[in-house]
Amino acid sequence: MQPTQIEGFQLSLEQRSLWTGSPENKLCCTAVVIDGALDSNRFQSALRQVEERHEILRTTFHRQRPIRFPLQLIAESRAPYTEIDLSAEQTPETRVEQLFEEERSRPFDYEHDRPLRFTLLRLSSAKHVLLITASTLCVDSHTIGNFIIE
Repeated sequence: MQPTQIEGFQLSLEQRSLWTGSPENKLCCTAVVIDGALDSNRFQSALRQVEERHEILRTTFHRQRPIRFPLQLIAESRAPYTEIDLSAEQTPETRVEQLFEEERSRPFDYEHDRPLRFTLLRLSSAKHVLLITASTLCVDSHTIGNFIIE
């Protein structure tokens, strides 16, 4: 059987360190409160534009034996985006906390998943919370801050 050949980018020293130390446990999850009316389609389009500008947000990790570390491949697919309407909830803040914890504990499948997920929680027509979950193989708190600014 012929081995499959893939071309990609090597991990940086920091990524190698994270990979060696169980990368599935290393997630960066943040919640951003958005006050005011929100056009969901335009908002999603803005998120996609930021993704398109930054290849690292579209990276998957493929490992072939006997290579110790995976190669980074740039994916064409988009990060998962989910909207959840919590406006009918009695205590939406409690549900936000629950969803945040669930998101933070859900690992990535590095070979198939994008290293980034978005969940938009609608608390009312004028208040939303965006949950951003990313792998620390690709982002850190500084990167998330830049992403929010963009």
